Amino acid sequence: IHAQLFPLSGPFLPGLPDYGRSAYLQGIGASGFVYDMAVYQDAAPKRALTQQINHLRQNLATSLLSEVKAPANSIMAALYLGRRDLLPDEVYTYFQRSGLAHLLAISGLHMAVFCFSVYSIIRICLLPVSHRLWLSPHKLSAILAMSAGFGYLMIAGMPVSAVRAWGMAVLILLAIITDRQALTLRTLALIGIGILSWQPALLYQPAFQLSFMATFSIIASLALVRDRFITGKIRGRSFHLVITSLAAGLSTAPFIAYHFASFTPWSLVANVLAIPLMGVLMPIGAVGLILWQMTGFDFGLLSVSETGLHLLVEIARFFSHLPAAGIWILPPPLICLPLWALAVIGLLSAQSRNVIVGLILLLGFTFIWLQHRPADLYHIETGGRVITIVNGDDTIYANAPLSPFWQSVIQKQTGPKVIEICQTEICIFQLRGEPIAFIARRSGLTAACRPAELDTDMVRISPFRPRYPCARSDKMLLTDTAGQGSEMITLSKDGRRIAARARISQRERPWRAPLNDSGE
Repeated sequence: IHAQLFPLSGPFLPGLPDYGRSAYLQGIGASGFVYDMAVYQDAAPKRALTQQINHLRQNLATSLLSEVKAPANSIMAALYLGRRDLLPDEVYTYFQRSGLAHLLAISGLHMAVFCFSVYSIIRICLLPVSHRLWLSPHKLSAILAMSAGFGYLMIAGMPVSAVRAWGMAVLILLAIITDRQALTLRTLALIGIGILSWQPALLYQPAFQLSFMATFSIIASLALVRDRFITGKIRGRSFHLVITSLAAGLSTAPFIAYHFASFTPWSLVANVLAIPLMGVLMPIGAVGLILWQMTGFDFGLLSVSETGLHLLVEIARFFSHLPAAGIWILPPPLICLPLWALAVIGLLSAQSRNVIVGLILLLGFTFIWLQHRPADLYHIETGGRVITIVNGDDTIYANAPLSPFWQSVIQKQTGPKVIEICQTEICIFQLRGEPIAFIARRSGLTAACRPAELDTDMVRISPFRPRYPCARSDKMLLTDTAGQGSEMITLSKDGRRIAARARISQRERPWRAPLNDSGE
């Protein structure tokens, strides 16, 4: 095997998620690229099934790409086989900007749709012979649906999100078998305890946070609306679909902003249209794929699924081109996430005391997020050098070229501003409405320290410390931080002093790469 591996990096900037910790706790010690690999046949029985499933997944992906028209073929590979790497960038952008990107990942929605579609179909088919069965049709259907879900899980490659969703589906189906209420907060709590006992590191992953926050909000909001605000006359599937989409969208918005710095106001309408369509396409496509693999004929089911997926792409394309689709939103501080989660729990509870506590937490969450703003200066270490970036009012300036990776990291924190490289010794621009002189080269200190060269009231920002007395030292703001790792600096209102400084901790951690590593 010829590969290049890199140690797990810490957060790229202070306050960003530490995905290296999550990977380390899952037993991952490095990441990188494989350039050449030889595969040897392992005759061990315990690995034979895994090899066969991987071989089946690869053959199915190849067949889908050749037999089904694009882009439906790549979407089928993502939905049924977990191969999101085959999706074209343009198609994924449509789904991301429209708020439908979650439909492309094998998650709780897909597993629930698959399992309960199988449950419904089998139950309907068993009704004519229900009097001859040794078990009631709904219980037998639940057992077969659990088995079918496990098969789908194996073919999909057993991603963590799908394992979590299958576990929840199993508990719900077990509740049906034992004649108990299926979807409750107690069921969700048991699933959460079981999953975190199995892999505690999942608590730090966006998929875990989003899925459990959305599921809790859906269960609690439906119970609250059903018991307190509506009567039987206006209950219905359409009303429930709107409530669930609204609850899931609002409850997960701060988490999406924290992890992805984006917000799609059209996602509610887009999901109301797309989720019912997905509920029809998932079982049709899955059954068609199984029949095609077993008999060589899909009986037109894959064609129906292909047509529906093209319609799904058109829905995503339409909403992705609407105004404000996929707009940038300032990521909230990390402390806002637990505040928001506790506020939602309090507001959706049935007790007035908890509602009051939820309102207080909601006010605290809102105040902290509104007070938060992007940093004015960033220092990053990459390629063995320190680069200084200044967040101007209209443009971001850097004193050295940035890789596409670092451009995306910086723009995620500052917004989709243009990044320009300061090609001269000194660049002058606006920062908080005031003219600022950014000294991008050490040689620019000479001009910056001469009163006649720049306006006397102009603040000078320099990452370099002068080696000689500077006549304008009272106007010079020194931000040198060489060798200190990634850093974010917030200036005071007048821009003449540092109001806040955030730096990645120097404390050694097993999942943290050395600070002089690029982290890319």
